[in-house]
Amino acid sequence: MLEIMQDGAMQTVDCEDYYIQDEWNGADNVLHLSLPKGHPQLLSIQERTQIYDSEDGQVYRVSKYDRGKSSLDLEAELDLDSLCAGALIGWDNRADAHGTQWLPLGETVRAILNGTGWTVDDQSGRVDVQQMETFYGTPLEAITQALEVWGNDLGAQYDNAKKIVHLCSPGQRQPTGAYLTEDLNLLESPQIRGKAQRGEYYNRLYLIGADGLMLPEPFYVEHRAENEPIVSHVEVNEDITDLDTLQTTAASQVKTAAAISRSYTCKVADLYRLRPQEYAHLKIDLYDTVILIDRDDYSRSYQEIARFKRYPCRPEKNEVTLSTVPGTLSATAGQTYSVARDAAIRAYSADKQVGSASAAAAAAQLAAAKANQAAVTAASTATAYITDAGDTITFGRASAGSAVSVQVGSDGLRFCGVRNQTVLWRNPDPAGGMAEGTVLELELSGYAAVHVGFLASAPTQNPAEGQPPTGPLQFVVSPTNGVENRVVCLDGVPRARSFTAGPKGITFGAGASCTADQQLIPDPSSCVPYILYGFL
Repeated sequence: MLEIMQDGAMQTVDCEDYYIQDEWNGADNVLHLSLPKGHPQLLSIQERTQIYDSEDGQVYRVSKYDRGKSSLDLEAELDLDSLCAGALIGWDNRADAHGTQWLPLGETVRAILNGTGWTVDDQSGRVDVQQMETFYGTPLEAITQALEVWGNDLGAQYDNAKKIVHLCSPGQRQPTGAYLTEDLNLLESPQIRGKAQRGEYYNRLYLIGADGLMLPEPFYVEHRAENEPIVSHVEVNEDITDLDTLQTTAASQVKTAAAISRSYTCKVADLYRLRPQEYAHLKIDLYDTVILIDRDDYSRSYQEIARFKRYPCRPEKNEVTLSTVPGTLSATAGQTYSVARDAAIRAYSADKQVGSASAAAAAAQLAAAKANQAAVTAASTATAYITDAGDTITFGRASAGSAVSVQVGSDGLRFCGVRNQTVLWRNPDPAGGMAEGTVLELELSGYAAVHVGFLASAPTQNPAEGQPPTGPLQFVVSPTNGVENRVVCLDGVPRARSFTAGPKGITFGAGASCTADQQLIPDPSSCVPYILYGFL
């Protein structure tokens, strides 16, 4: 429901067919509505008029006003005037007076907001330090520039009611499990847009730094499948003065340039907002990673919601724009799967052709022979990429010196010979409990998530000989994004403990147990962490 200030009081706008478009950068969020000619509030809304959305508590300010013969069309931006009132002149994000230390993202945005009345909720998990160039502009413009400096598809949303800037890293979130399909909640086939234009797409990069600094021989880095045509690009970056930075920048840059950019626009019947209890598993929001099932090409892919066009009063008209989530495997692994899939399809099709041709007249014998040969060729190609050894199945060439392989076995998944679920730590003394603030310093930046096993009951003080002092284990999966999680164990006495997993390790909060009168008391022997696995 929308409201405006009219005649000294808040009045409801008589309009239900409006929508709010939530963008990746929340500063670009807009409200759209249209009023027919003769509407009693037509002349009450002008440029810069504030419109209040009672559903989210957000205030928008009219930025586009288009009154024609039959209607008034309005577009209103999220009201962020309070972040544009001041100015930063010659500002940077240095942490000391000498300019030798620089602030991480969260502290940088907090410094930008100083004096504005706004605060920051940093859920980005970004603890790396970046240097911002001397800045001239408003606090809102400075936040936008900071997001560009830190990069990696950071998102930001602005709550102008509570004056909070929310920072997040959508790429670190786990898929929600929600899916979009024409058999249920897609109103029509997705509109697909993709591009791989010459000049923007390349898979081999010759990056040259200051004073002619070159990459090691053969002087380039590349990101392509074995049989993929080479597309080269040469670039000079005078800001890079050392070889390590040159190599890191080149590897990241060519990987981005070699990725095919594709987006999907989907008209979605938002079943969760229509019937939340029945369709809780289909809840979708901006930044969520969902599964898109495309009947046209029989594909199933993970997609991030990059834009959400929502009709608060007509959720059956909602529309989302999806962006392909980069695969966790290399381009070679993707090509391996593609070759295997195509070979299997050709083998199946050729086999069908053999059956049809054999049943036909003698004039079709030649076609049958050709189809049979195609089946043999395709089957051998598929066999070269898919090996079923009974207890394990390998995709790709798993022989010595193989570039890439994916192996499915009784011990889980292995990528290029590396097991996906790896034991990173085991508690040598679980009977000793775990104190609040205990930190496990581990390099977790290469893992998407960790799997932590906690003792569901108090540790056994005198275990059987040769046995660890354990009992039932309660496992919790947590992304390594710096967001606090909590485990609750209900084996006997209710117990709980908080913990936070980040790129550099895990910090455990205080353990607590529940007394007979339902009070939680500190208890270092509650929910003691016992084992830690890493997931790629």
